[in-house]
Amino acid sequence: MSITLTDDVRTAIKDAVRQAIEEAKQDTTPNAGSDLITREAALKLLDVTAPTLHDWTRRGIIPSYRMGVRVYYKHSEIMDALDRRDFGRNG
Repeated sequence: MSITLTDDVRTAIKDAVRQAIEEAKQDTTPNAGSDLITREAALKLLDVTAPTLHDWTRRGIIPSYRMGVRVYYKHSEIMDALDRRDFGRNG
């Protein structure tokens, strides 16, 4: 038994899949009103390397938030950590 799809059905399926993918992307993107920033933006803001940011996140100095496979940081929490200067350094 074989199923043959017409071009119209094939196009409709492709369009539905594209729309579902776009909606899924929008669901995992932080809204414009939040102060979430990407890992790359956090690295630039802190002027540190990725391993350093990972270490600070692991130690709870700067919390991270996952949305799917992406990692975000709150700008306000980064600024608070900078104000505290609590990075586990001596001095």
